[in-house]
Order: sequence, then structure tokens, then C-alpha cells
Amino acid sequence: MSWEPIGKPKVVKLTKALASRFASMESVPQDRPLNQRRLAIYNQIADQDAFRPVTWADCFCKETQIAYRVNGKHTSTMADRRESLPTMFIILESYEADTLQDVADLYSTFDSRVASRTNSDILRSFCGCVPELAELPHRLCAVAAHGIAYWSHQDQYVSKASPVERAEALIANVDFASWLHRLANYHQDGGRFLLRGPVVGAIYGTYRKSKSASREFWEMVKTGDGRPAKAPDRKLRDFLMLHSVQSGRGAKLARATIPKEFFVKSILAWNAWRRNEPTDLKYYHDAKRKVPVCV
Repeated sequence: MSWEPIGKPKVVKLTKALASRFASMESVPQDRPLNQRRLAIYNQIADQDAFRPVTWADCFCKETQIAYRVNGKHTSTMADRRESLPTMFIILESYEADTLQDVADLYSTFDSRVASRTNSDILRSFCGCVPELAELPHRLCAVAAHGIAYWSHQDQYVSKASPVERAEALIANVDFASWLHRLANYHQDGGRFLLRGPVVGAIYGTYRKSKSASREFWEMVKTGDGRPAKAPDRKLRDFLMLHSVQSGRGAKLARATIPKEFFVKSILAWNAWRRNEPTDLKYYHDAKRKVPVCV
């Protein structure tokens, strides 16, 4: 191992002196700039006393003779800038490493998950800072965040996009969330069968290609009106109506399948519709072919 811990982690109550020390500590070279939006979100979480203990960590580098902060930048900066401190406990970890590269390796082991009560709390806190999102149903915001992450990372979205990163991606796509809400006709239950993470991922991909065409296509998928039974949008609608994502509400009344099949078939149907071509929506679970891109 290129780095090793110094002693055992300690749990201490947050103090102004501790926050100031970590906020002003030397950062590792590849550390990203402060995210002002994230600071605002953390302040709101602090106002609600919704933090669980957070981990702050430093590492002394023998090569440079400098102690670097490897975790806790945003939460320590938030606490340092506040006039009144939230009730908050800090898990302090200290390490030492031979080289700056070793410090960088340690830094990469920490993720950006905020230690608030649940993933749902994280999303609610982020959305509460954006009026357009605060007005939308929480379930709609959650599935929109899921879909955007699924578009980017597919089945690895959980490991590659933390709850904070998913919430930030949603905030960067407020227009899409509002558009999805109108498309699904949420309050009248007209298109709620579309609101599954991998399907919303495909919807997001088509939205990025063409908002107007995407609206037309998914409205036809939603309603099933005025199209031949073999049209791509009708075939996709039939598939979505008859299948569930492995488990969950409605799974006992439908045939279960994996999330990726929902995603791929949605894109296949869109591509065929755009090209005015027929499609069988064939998906092979064991196939190693690349996922199709939206045309």
C-alpha cells in the first residue's frame, strides 16, 4: 500500500478552529475547485441539522513535507464560513505517504457522498434550492436524476455517480425535468409508465438530440394513438406496458426484465422512428454489442 493510516479514526464535535484548519489546509494538486452550488446545498442541510457524521482526512507527504487535505473540503469550508455552527460530528482520519502520487492515490479513494440522512434527503435538499425543481413532485425529480445518470453511465450509474453528483446533474438539467413532468402528464397518471430510470435515460438522450422530435415520439408512445400496430412507437409502448424492471410495484402483474433492456429498446425504437424504418426491438441479454446511440 502506498499510504498508511496514522492511529485510529477519532470522532470529535465540530468546532470553528477545526473547520478553519481543514478549510485552509493545502489541497492535493488534482483537487477540483470549490463548487458554490454545493456549498449552498450544504448550508441548507446544516440549517436543518440533517448531517450525519462526516469524514475529514489529511495526509502528510514525506516527499514534500506538507500535510494535504484529502477529504472534507466543502463541508469544512461551509462550516468555516458560517456565523453559527451546526450540530455536527466529524470523523477525523490521518495518513502518511511517501510521495505526492501516493497522496493522490489516497485522495482518489474518497467519494463525494454527503453524509446526510438518506439519498432521498440529499436530493430533496438540492432540489429545495431551485424553485423550478422544488415545485415538482419528488418522485419525478428522483427518476429524472436517475435517468440522467443512467444515460451517462448505464448500469454502472450507482458506482460512477454519487447521490450528490446525480443531484448536481439534475440541477444542471432543470429544463429537462420540467419538460419530463409535462410529458408524463404526471398528475393525471397519463404517462407514469414511462417514469422508470432506464427509460428516462433514453428519453433524456432523445431530448438532447431534438426536443421537438422527442416530444412527438414520446407523446405517441404515451398515448398509442393514431399509429399502426407495428410502428416503432407502438411496439415500444406495448413492451413498456407489459414489462417491469425486475421487481417493484407492478412487477407481479408484468414480465420482469433487466434495466438495460428497457434502455436499449427505447433507443432502438427511437432510431427506427427517426429513420422511418420497421424494427423488431431485438435485444439479446448475452450480446456484447455496443449500446446504440440516438440518431
